[in-house]
Order: sequence, then C-alpha cells, then structure tokens
Amino acid sequence: MQVGWEITYRDVEKTDSIEALVREKLAKLEEVCAYISSCHVAIEKAHDRPRSG
Repeated sequence: MQVGWEITYRDVEKTDSIEALVREKLAKLEEVCAYISSCHVAIEKAHDRPRSG
C-alpha cells in the first residue's frame, strides 16, 4: 500500500539529500507498519542559543 506522505520544511532549506533520507525512513516505516494511511513529517531548525544572558 502506498502511503500519502507530506513533508514540510520550516526554516530549513530543502535539499535532495534531506528529502532522500526522509523518504528512505518513511519507506522503512511503511514496511514495518502496513496499515498506515498517511504520514506528515515536519523538518525544522533547532532553536538557536540565546544571544544575550
């Protein structure tokens, strides 16, 4: 069964290598759990350190 994937990028530049890694992990998840109907993934930048004390 083909899962409907939705990948969202927040404050991160979309690259082919990131997308390939996410799709690889999602394909592995699909093999383990066949009853998943959709999957939403959000890729976002980790918080920066505070600039002042």
